[in-house]
Amino acid sequence: MASTEQLSLIRQGVKQWNDWRKNNSFIPVDLSNADLRQLDLAKVAFWDANLQGAILERANLNKSDLRGANLTQAILLGANLAEADLRNANFTRANLTKAILSKANLSGALLIQANLEDSNLNEAILTASSLYNCSINQNISLQDITCNYIYFAPNKLNRFPETGNLEPGELANILQKDFISVTNEPIIIESESLGVFEELLAINDQQIKPDDNLLEKTAITLVDLIEQVSVDLPESPTRHVKVATRVISLLQNNTEFLNQFHQLKAENKLDELEVLIPNPAIKFIIIGLKK
Repeated sequence: MASTEQLSLIRQGVKQWNDWRKNNSFIPVDLSNADLRQLDLAKVAFWDANLQGAILERANLNKSDLRGANLTQAILLGANLAEADLRNANFTRANLTKAILSKANLSGALLIQANLEDSNLNEAILTASSLYNCSINQNISLQDITCNYIYFAPNKLNRFPETGNLEPGELANILQKDFISVTNEPIIIESESLGVFEELLAINDQQIKPDDNLLEKTAITLVDLIEQVSVDLPESPTRHVKVATRVISLLQNNTEFLNQFHQLKAENKLDELEVLIPNPAIKFIIIGLKK
């Protein structure tokens, strides 16, 4: 429950609030579940604040300091967070629909299961943030974002890419690659590997002999699992990440398969394995299994 004294103070204005925080930085801020909708909070000092469940709908948080703040399940529908410092903030299950996040610094932020539909992230910084199961749509704006690497797992253990940095624009392409599925328009894919994929499916219906090629056997197993875990997953821009998470979970204790996989890794054949399976989830599956 929000502190009544702090709630009264913030409603007096940002200057009074920031002066108080400057002189009382040791006092924890608790504005959880507070109704702050449509308030002008530009440049407010909300660092390390507890704003869990707070209603900040259409609030002006331009250039605000929300470093390390807890915004779990907060409602930020249409809020202006342009140029805000959001480093290491927790937006788990927050509603950021139509929020303006342009030029915001989201480095290390948790956006787990956050709703980012119709939001504006142009020129935002997303390095080291976690986008696990976040909700986005084709109206999200991702122009000129800065992101060296990202996490698609809640515990920040599944770094992507595993080493090195993303190329400029690569994250936007990853997040937007499935938007065509949302439009319900026919998807036309031209790829030489699709023929191999169909062959693998056909082989999967046959009995595998002990001397079958290891690469082929591994690919068949992964194709089968991808098909199984995809059945009840709706189309979304991050569907392939969810598929990968499920497949990795099913295989993490399968010693026989993991031994086969690491044998392929030792033989530098993981790139061949990825080519054999024309599904965007395979890249994330390989990264997860290499750990």
